[in-house]
Amino acid sequence: MDAVSELELRLTDFANYVPNFHPSMIETVSSIYTGDHGKGTFQFETKLVVRTREEDGLKKWPVVYPLADVKCKKDAGKIFKATVHKNLAAGVDKIVHSNIKFEQIEVDEVTTWKYSLIKKYTTDLDSTSDLVREVEAFMIGNLKLLSMMLGKENVDGN
Repeated sequence: MDAVSELELRLTDFANYVPNFHPSMIETVSSIYTGDHGKGTFQFETKLVVRTREEDGLKKWPVVYPLADVKCKKDAGKIFKATVHKNLAAGVDKIVHSNIKFEQIEVDEVTTWKYSLIKKYTTDLDSTSDLVREVEAFMIGNLKLLSMMLGKENVDGN
């Protein structure tokens, strides 16, 4: 797969890209969030990593998505809170408390996969179904970023 194809890959595209795809092939789905300051911007990104079990073994399908770029001289909690914190936190929170439900749809006699996020502990869906997969969410970064995310920007780093 070339770099352009990787950038265009989304979870639904992934499902429709892999030959003979079925959600039961998915071992894990990880959504990894990070941010750092560099070159005059405070950048936030996520990396989606899907691991599948296929006939020839385990495969890993990673793709990185930019979430936000904030033009500033240095990373500071005040700037983070005033710009992207609300939307970023809401999106991450939704993913942390959701599972992925895959379903097949037919449009113009072409069958494709689509997915939706469903609440983890919903009673109207069997979460053990082979069409439902859990998402693991991770936050990675330096101590300054993690302190900002916790709202404790000026705590002692020791």
